[in-house]
Amino acid sequence: MNKRILLALPLVAVIALTGCNSSSSDEAEPANTTDETGGGETNPVGDTGTPEPLTVYTDENWDTNYDTFEDLTFFKGGIDMFAVKRTAKLGADDYSTLTGSELSKGLVTHRNLPVDQLSSPHVRTAGFKFQHSAANNYENDILVVTCTPGVMMDATGPGTSAMLIPATLTFSLKSNPSEIHEVSLTLSAEPTAYKHVVTCDSMDVYDGASSADEVVVFIGGKQAYVNNSGAGFPFIIRRSAVTRLVMDFDIDGEIEDNDPAIVPMVGGIGGSTLYSSASDEIRALSAITDTHVVAFHRSGVNNRLIEHDMTDPTAPNDIVRSGTNAFTGLTDDMTVSDMEAHIAFGNIPRVSLVSHDYVGVVTVDYENASPSFVKSTDTNAQNCVDVITSDGQPNARLWCHNSLDEGTLLQFTY
Repeated sequence: MNKRILLALPLVAVIALTGCNSSSSDEAEPANTTDETGGGETNPVGDTGTPEPLTVYTDENWDTNYDTFEDLTFFKGGIDMFAVKRTAKLGADDYSTLTGSELSKGLVTHRNLPVDQLSSPHVRTAGFKFQHSAANNYENDILVVTCTPGVMMDATGPGTSAMLIPATLTFSLKSNPSEIHEVSLTLSAEPTAYKHVVTCDSMDVYDGASSADEVVVFIGGKQAYVNNSGAGFPFIIRRSAVTRLVMDFDIDGEIEDNDPAIVPMVGGIGGSTLYSSASDEIRALSAITDTHVVAFHRSGVNNRLIEHDMTDPTAPNDIVRSGTNAFTGLTDDMTVSDMEAHIAFGNIPRVSLVSHDYVGVVTVDYENASPSFVKSTDTNAQNCVDVITSDGQPNARLWCHNSLDEGTLLQFTY
């Protein structure tokens, strides 16, 4: 499922919600798909011209050869799905955010994303409840949060400089994707030199506790700074970290000018680092509350699931540590690409993990006495790949990219 090689390009992961919805017509003529704004109807049926409604989330513009999903999130408590689609192109891949509704099932372009891919191919997105009084036009709108990577490049010779450009958080209302607000992720309150978040290897959002328009953003990725001291060329020092950001938004989807987290308006927030490591790779994460997040780490030869708590960031809870790739049973890297914390049947707190490289779902029931990575035997889960999300409810419904019908989402529960 991972279309990472295109015309001898370096490894890249392509993001897309795909759609290969077939027509029920027996006619030999090629099917006509809807355009990007239509979503929710499949190909015409027979001579009637009546479109057949979609029954599963589908990107009808999916190209099996070039597209893949990079991220997927269901708007908790609502009916909207959001995704990041990556399309492999010669030179630089294309990225876009997609939106869809349980009513229409069509996944259509919300916004095309400019992405510099010199440091990381990962782009993440999520939808956040955005509710004001009925007196304004943005009642029950959704704030779409997207994280795009920055750039890290060491100096290449005498007289050259290292290049470090922070990652960017972009905010836009679902109702108005053309108006965007951007925040460069320089952490003004970070006490160490690692003041720049440069990659968005994973991200999740959660409702803040202080107000209806407060959003908490968790980002797993690289923090970095440029070392100009000593002999030799300037070089970049980096570490993996889980960063927690808290922001308030006004009626237009802009960060509040009086938000105490923004002093000054550089990087958008003060921010707090929940975890850092010079060697770990933080591949995926999922928020449990506005203060807790679980994350998948590749740490040396180990696959690890760790719980991070903002109230005690110096003491992460190592839930599972294993050298075995639960997707294959071999001693190997699980190459997790996405994960979702949810409540499974029987009121069981569970984490479900997927990969670009392996089909199926690996689960961890993380409040068990002895939690472990276990590959699911659920019939539907066995066909998952790339991305996964849930509705956030007890006995949660989950969606993943369907490896048997690319461009569509598979819904299941377990």
